[in-house]
Amino acid sequence: GVPVVQHGSITPGQAVLITTDGIGDDVLSGRTAVAGFLLQLVRPMQPHKLLELVSYLAFQSDDDRTVFIAWA
Repeated sequence: GVPVVQHGSITPGQAVLITTDGIGDDVLSGRTAVAGFLLQLVRPMQPHKLLELVSYLAFQSDDDRTVFIAWA
């Protein structure tokens, strides 16, 4: 598909995530238990905590979990 480019800014307490479908699909709706769990990603964390967080188990969740995060 064609990338969608949007301009804007983030404020403290927000983050921008660029993810593969392994995390993106789980966060997309924002209404699942996994999405609520992944809201922790909006706060900066140490790399080992990030790896621990994205190592969750969820039924039919993809194993391809790559995420780039920019925290404000």
